[in-house]
Amino acid sequence: MKIKIVLLLFLTLTLTSCGVYQDTNESEIEKMKERFMDRHRQEVIINGGIHDEISRAEEGGELTTYRRLN
Repeated sequence: MKIKIVLLLFLTLTLTSCGVYQDTNESEIEKMKERFMDRHRQEVIINGGIHDEISRAEEGGELTTYRRLN
């Protein structure tokens, strides 16, 4: 009986901590988007590091893509 309770407690804590991590990660991504939106390319590279991809935007700008958080 004690093993079942300990296992249930362990699983509950593990699943709860995973959900918190995901929310934090999404929050960090949103912060980075706001921080680098409408900035010059050099400023983005200096502050964010080397990008994964650059593509042309319809309005003559560039879209810099990062696939990871450093």
